Amino acid sequence: ITYDCTSTTAINDFNELTEISDFYPNPANGFTHFTFNGTKAQLKIIDILGNEVKVLQLEQPGVKRIELTDMSKGIYFGKLAINNKVTTIKKLILK
Repeated sequence: ITYDCTSTTAINDFNELTEISDFYPNPANGFTHFTFNGTKAQLKIIDILGNEVKVLQLEQPGVKRIELTDMSKGIYFGKLAINNKVTTIKKLILK
């Protein structure tokens, strides 16, 4: 058996995980915020029945605001998708 250790991988070689914070305020009324720590993703707001209500394209990190005035009271989920794969699901309550 031959072992070649010329190619090592350090922790810094891996990309930082892309994620979002919890929604705040939550329960929300009119708008909510979240912090995005990534570079490219899509956030889908889904109602309790699984209907897609909003889609946001996230291109750069930072604090983001979502207007909710056009949505009804209820429970929603924020699904963060990266490369068409859901990576994070956050709960949002609209009062």
